[in-house]
Amino acid sequence: MPPAAPATASRPRVTIFCDEEAWGGIVTYAVELTRSLPAFGFDATLVAPEGRPWHQAAAELGVAVHVPGEVANALSADAPKSRAGRWLPTVARLYRAAAPRSVKWLLGSWDEYRFVHRALAAVPADLIHVQSVGAEVAALAARAQSPKCPVISTLHFPPSMVAPERVRSWTWRYLCHRNMAAFDVGIAVSRATLADWDAISGVSLGPPRGRVIYNGSASSEIVLDRDEARRRLGLAADARVLLNVAALMEYKDQATLLTAVRLLLDSGDEVTLVVAGEGPNRPHLEQQVRELGLTDHVCLLGHRSDTATLFAAADLYVQSSKDEAFPMVLLEAGLQGLPVVATDVGGVAELITDGVNGTLVPPENPVEMADGLRRLLRGGELGARHARELSLTIRASFLAEHMVRETAAVYRELLAR
Repeated sequence: MPPAAPATASRPRVTIFCDEEAWGGIVTYAVELTRSLPAFGFDATLVAPEGRPWHQAAAELGVAVHVPGEVANALSADAPKSRAGRWLPTVARLYRAAAPRSVKWLLGSWDEYRFVHRALAAVPADLIHVQSVGAEVAALAARAQSPKCPVISTLHFPPSMVAPERVRSWTWRYLCHRNMAAFDVGIAVSRATLADWDAISGVSLGPPRGRVIYNGSASSEIVLDRDEARRRLGLAADARVLLNVAALMEYKDQATLLTAVRLLLDSGDEVTLVVAGEGPNRPHLEQQVRELGLTDHVCLLGHRSDTATLFAAADLYVQSSKDEAFPMVLLEAGLQGLPVVATDVGGVAELITDGVNGTLVPPENPVEMADGLRRLLRGGELGARHARELSLTIRASFLAEHMVRETAAVYRELLAR
C-alpha cells in the first residue's frame, strides 16, 4: 500500500457505516477499509449508531468507532430492548402484543431507519458507504440524510440467507426494493451474490450500478510455533487437527461436519476437530457430540480472538456451510498455509478450484465431506500442494490492499460525476 497522505481539507470525507452486533467478516471489512483509505487519499470515519463489543478491538487496530452522542445517550442501560418502545408507547404496546410479524418488521425497520439517519447526520461526509442489503434500511436512510451525496452499499450475504418467512412478507419485499434502489453502486463480494440480489430485489444491479469487489485479507505469516500453539489449546502434539472457525449457527452447519468426523474415525482416520465460534446452535451441537461419541475428538472452544494460535495449531481447514457469500476465513486460512476443504456454496468456487488449490464438496453431505477430508489426510503432498496454490491465488487477487484499491477507485468515479 502507498504511504498514508496527510489529512487536508481537500481530501474527500468518507463515512463507513457498520452496525453489526459482533466481530465477523463484515466488521473486518469495515475496519480494514477505514484504516486503509487514508493511504488512498480519503479521510474515513467508521460510524455506528450505538456501542458494540467489537469497538474496543477496532480501536486496538487503530480505528476509533464514532458513536454520535445524541444517539448513544438514547440507549441507556435501562432502556427497553425494543427501540420501538422509545418513540411511541402505544406502538410499543402493539409491538409487544400479538401483532402480525409484518407489522413488527415494519415498525422495527422504521425505528432502525431513524437511528441510522441520526447517526449519519452527525458526521459530515462527501460519500457514505453502508453495509446494507435487502430490507436493511441503512442505504435508504443515507440517501434521505444526504440526497446529493453518493451512497454505496456492500452486499455481504446472499438473499438465500434471509429467513424465508421474511422474503414472503410484503413488508420485506417493499423495503428491499426501496433500500436497494437508494444506493448509487452496490458492491457485491462475489459474482454469485450479485446475481442473486439482481434476480430478487426488483431493481437492476447490472453494470455499472452493480460491481463485484472480492473480500481481501491482510497478508500475514504464522509466527507461532505449532507445538506451542497446540500446547496453548491443550491438543496433542501428534494429533491431526481439523479447524473450523465460524459462528455456531444453522447455516454454518457444523452438524454435517460432526457427522463427517464420525465417519472418518470409523474408517480409521484419527482426527481432532477444533471449532472456534459461539452461537445459538451450541446446545444442539453439544448434544450431537455426545450422541456420536465424539467427546474425545471435538473441541468446541467458543469465541476466540487468537486466530493466529488456531491456524498455527491446525493441519487442515474445513468449512461446512450451507450458504455463504465469500467467506473471509478461507482467505485467512489460505494465507496461513492450510489446505482447505469447503462446501461449494455462494462465491466459494470463485476462490477455490476443486483439485487445484482446494477441495470442494456439496453442502449437507457428510459422506462427501468425509471423503474430501480423507483424500487430503491420506494424500501425502496433495494437501501441501493445494495450500501453496491457494496462497498464490490469494496473494495475486484477494489481499486487503486489492479490495481497498478497487473500492477507492469506485469512490473516485462517483465523486467525479
